[in-house]
Amino acid sequence: MFGISVGEVLVVLLISFLIFDIKEIVQFIHKIKDFFTKIQEFYNEFVNYLKIQIEDDFVDVILDEEGNSQKVYDVKKVKGIIKKSNKSDENNFK
Repeated sequence: MFGISVGEVLVVLLISFLIFDIKEIVQFIHKIKDFFTKIQEFYNEFVNYLKIQIEDDFVDVILDEEGNSQKVYDVKKVKGIIKKSNKSDENNFK
């Protein structure tokens, strides 16, 4: 785990128990947990935002014969982006 052996982790924990009060250690662990929870929430919000932006750019909604909404990808936009990226890749290899 990150280049640290189990023995080294146990030594660090033992020293921290000797130096700090158990309440301080528990508070520190809770703060770390809250920090990683906020990072995960931010990541999930960011991914959802990107999904919405992609759908806004490439997806149209139409109604089928029964009146149900269906998502339709705008293939021309997607093909245009693929062509642009392929041309830039070709230019990079020259």
